[in-house]
Amino acid sequence: MAASGLLDRDRAPHGRSVLPYQPGPDLWKEFAFGESLKYIQDHDGELYRRGVYMFWKRSVLHPYLAVMDAPTRDVCTARRPVTNTPTQALALLNETLLVECARVLAQRLLLEEKLDDLARLRRAFRLVLSRQPTECEASILLALHSDSLRHYQGDTAAAKKLVSIGESERPAKLDVAQHAAWLCVCNALLNLDETLTKE
Repeated sequence: MAASGLLDRDRAPHGRSVLPYQPGPDLWKEFAFGESLKYIQDHDGELYRRGVYMFWKRSVLHPYLAVMDAPTRDVCTARRPVTNTPTQALALLNETLLVECARVLAQRLLLEEKLDDLARLRRAFRLVLSRQPTECEASILLALHSDSLRHYQGDTAAAKKLVSIGESERPAKLDVAQHAAWLCVCNALLNLDETLTKE
């Protein structure tokens, strides 16, 4: 969220817990023992706060946290396990907030004037990983951009659908196919092991 510019830093660290995007409207109901608690998703800045403020119910861990092996609160955990599973990759590439972060990061890159594709990629690397890409990394990700751009230029409906994910505003002046292509690059960058795992 910080790299994309979505992170809401204005709210104090106290106050109620936040209720971010939840996959499916009835998931909470299935695990929360009927109507005892209703999960009503937050909007605006509350959606973009750090995960430490996320609402946790002891018997109902948020699905994203569960996929990432977060411990439940019914036991004490001295050390978190480090795992890397296909389910995690699937969630990281498709979870609404993470795709939205990639979309807003792509917007940020496209709105910076006078940058060519390589300069945009270097800027994205600085924002996400605090380093420059290697020649090999740049080559791979620029090829991804080129392939994605060609695909979305031929399927603008799919591009429009992709760049509409999430509640944050999208500048109408951006080319939809270009925005979708850079979203794909940013999504890949945000899902690198180096981005996700502190070693």
